Amino acid sequence: MDPERATQPEALTRAPAEAVPPLLTDFASNVLAVKEGDTFLYSDVAGNLDDRREWGHGLYHQDTRFLSHFQMQLSGRDPV
Repeated sequence: MDPERATQPEALTRAPAEAVPPLLTDFASNVLAVKEGDTFLYSDVAGNLDDRREWGHGLYHQDTRFLSHFQMQLSGRDPV
């Protein structure tokens, strides 16, 4: 172990500013991903887009999200 790092406990416990905190979820089993060229869609298995930031659902083209929320209902109910 590097003696200089051992004297800096903050360096051992602090994440770099660019680090993304881990997301503990069953998201992978509940996501639909469709890709065509530079365009891709992440949605739930019913095709709905939840606009909560932690999910990242949306319609993307070249890394830009163009649609972040979509929910289909027929007569106020989910169609499936």
